[in-house]
Amino acid sequence: ECQPPQRCHSRPPECDTTTGVPAPPTAGSWHASPTPTTGYRAGMARTGRLKAADFVDAALHLAAEHGYASLTLKQIGQHLGVDTTAVYRHFANKDELLAAMLDRSMDEAILPATPGHELEWLEHVAWKVREIFMRHPPLVMALVARETGNPNSFTLDNRVIAAFAALGLEGDDLVAHFQAFDNFVLGASLVDGISAPRHWELRALYFRGMENPAMVAAGTSDERIRDLSERAFAQGLQAILDAAARAATTSTSATPKAPSSTSTPSRDRRQA
Repeated sequence: ECQPPQRCHSRPPECDTTTGVPAPPTAGSWHASPTPTTGYRAGMARTGRLKAADFVDAALHLAAEHGYASLTLKQIGQHLGVDTTAVYRHFANKDELLAAMLDRSMDEAILPATPGHELEWLEHVAWKVREIFMRHPPLVMALVARETGNPNSFTLDNRVIAAFAALGLEGDDLVAHFQAFDNFVLGASLVDGISAPRHWELRALYFRGMENPAMVAAGTSDERIRDLSERAFAQGLQAILDAAARAATTSTSATPKAPSSTSTPSRDRRQA
């Protein structure tokens, strides 16, 4: 296991012994890791009444094998050996099923807190969420389309907020930095993942049509576009975390402690 701590300033290796949390995924890693299907045996009908989780497991399995475009409620029912009406007992439509699939996938991002290493934890969570969305692009759209969050997304957001609070952020500073983190991670993952891997090809073609020679050079290959997108994500994330660390230092150093009768006022200089 990796051992404590230091922050990463670019995409780290798979296991960096200088960091207190597991390292973010390397470029392209989402292409090779199929969705686990806990407790599900592909192609076999179950005995007894099927639960919503059974259909979610089956849907994730089928999507990993055949893609999301061909995924239907009828196909899921057939794969489990039940009538399609059994699926509709739990999900009114495919959008509801996709939301449940997203919630299940977000299990991977519900990581244990690492007190004292909040910046490293936030960095790893951001890369993990990106990996999930790059592996399951349609689930990003399911999240965007929903008016209310999913349970695991709500849990993760609360942990992210708690991490920013532990740094010393509060009030509007806390809200603004959480929003910046949330918008960046979701937005970048949406742009990069919505049509992956074809998106790299389209972006390369777009870059080759620009006037700036650096942009044209960047568009010479899909692989280079993908690597640059990873670098851009790392830089954007680092900028947000650095801004949070600076704001936390300013906030905590500017907040005086309550003076006691035997001591002079002092300032709380919490380490960010």
